[in-house]
Amino acid sequence: MVQASATVAYVAAAANRFPYTAGISPESLVAFGSHKIVSLWNLSDGKLHATLPGHEGVFTCVRFMGEAASFQAMKRASSAAGRSLDLR
Repeated sequence: MVQASATVAYVAAAANRFPYTAGISPESLVAFGSHKIVSLWNLSDGKLHATLPGHEGVFTCVRFMGEAASFQAMKRASSAAGRSLDLR
């Protein structure tokens, strides 16, 4: 009898009752809005790069604009939150 083994590499959970609170950009940037914060991940390294707090209402939708517009908007939001957004 062959024994199988498995390891856990990563486990995460998040919830939001609104179905449109996650999005992926053409540049492989993932955004997820939960309560009053948006978290941004870059799929190339799988790491959380920024959280963008400060929204006054609960997120019900996250959408990416065109490539240049979305990058500039994220830089402005990150700067306003006092953070540096590095997507290398």
